[in-house]
Amino acid sequence: QSLLIKELSAFIGRAVPANPAGIDRALEAAKAKAIPGVAAAMDRAARSNGSHLGTVRALTTVQMQHLVTKMEAGEVSREEMDGPILTMRQFGEPLARKTTYWSWLGTLYAERAGRITTDEELRRSDWLAAIDNWTRAHELAPFNTLHAVKIADAAAQLGDNAAASQWAKIALRVSEQMRLDPLVQLSESEQRRMRGLLAEVARGGDGLHQPRRHRRADAGIARPGSLDV
Repeated sequence: QSLLIKELSAFIGRAVPANPAGIDRALEAAKAKAIPGVAAAMDRAARSNGSHLGTVRALTTVQMQHLVTKMEAGEVSREEMDGPILTMRQFGEPLARKTTYWSWLGTLYAERAGRITTDEELRRSDWLAAIDNWTRAHELAPFNTLHAVKIADAAAQLGDNAAASQWAKIALRVSEQMRLDPLVQLSESEQRRMRGLLAEVARGGDGLHQPRRHRRADAGIARPGSLDV
């Protein structure tokens, strides 16, 4: 522990208290200090190999971590909030045929909706964009339960019980069809959650409708130099 405290103190430039709370605060400070340098290095790596999805995904993960850190310290500008999503879309052309591209783009929107923005209009727009991207991923991999579950949960966040129920049905049906491949089946907790969404609609009497794309995948992103969408 003494070596950790010594290294942390040297890295963040101040003495670290020798107690768990002090070490935790120092670790957060060290992470905040390290992230910009890591992001710059990852950006260089992505630009030298933009067709490698893992590299681009790692870059956007670091960018999102940086946003969370800044959000905890104070306000984050709209331009900063757009950063990870714009980065992912910048490298989209060589990656757009991959399910994981659309899946991760949807996750970035969902992360911003759930952890970054406090603007209710932007949060709703982000959940809709997440649904759109996860729908594209589902179309490319219809026997993967992951995206149906994500869409059902996102629709529930939006209060769209009918869509949540319809996607919950799809998730449960695909899971049953893939019973010979338990790795892609729903977990017990996911099954309970999906059945809960079905029960919610049954109690509320909402009519079901077919799954649909809610809006364009780039909705909710401010264009460089403009707030127009």
